Amino acid sequence: MLGRVANGIFWMYRYLERAENTARLLAAGHRMTLTRGSDAASAEWRSVLTTLGLLGAYEKHNEGYAGAQVCDFVLRHKGNDQNVLQMFERARTSARACRSALTSEVWEAVNEGWMTLRELLARPVRDANLNTVLSAIRRESTLARGATHGTMLRNETYSFARAGTFLERADSTARILDVKYYL
Repeated sequence: MLGRVANGIFWMYRYLERAENTARLLAAGHRMTLTRGSDAASAEWRSVLTTLGLLGAYEKHNEGYAGAQVCDFVLRHKGNDQNVLQMFERARTSARACRSALTSEVWEAVNEGWMTLRELLARPVRDANLNTVLSAIRRESTLARGATHGTMLRNETYSFARAGTFLERADSTARILDVKYYL
């Protein structure tokens, strides 16, 4: 396997996992803020941004910690180069670069996921459509992972895909533990 292909597979799955983890973190933050007062809700959104490593970037572009504003920044804001839409675009770019190592089902899942999210995130995210958008992110990354498990040979390509997924999962878990420990 070429290093370029291994790198593309590894990062494609890291980006897919990161997008899904981000959506799950936003959903958890949203649920927690629904039952709290405005001060506690602001602290929760600040905690979500800190966990994602986006607090400084957010504060450059926004004031306050309203839920829809935080979610819109994390999911699609152009001032955030780590937004979920960019993650899916990078995953798609990586998939395109190493398309010969992927099955057509995996490529189609990643490409269709990017097209779906591009359409959903073309407009600002509001409280009314937040759950729909977060569900779509989780669904699209799950479809790509399911296509991987169902159609790919268990070879080096599959191993690099799993390594990217699990390394990102470990990184996300470590970030959550680090931030929540101090709070």
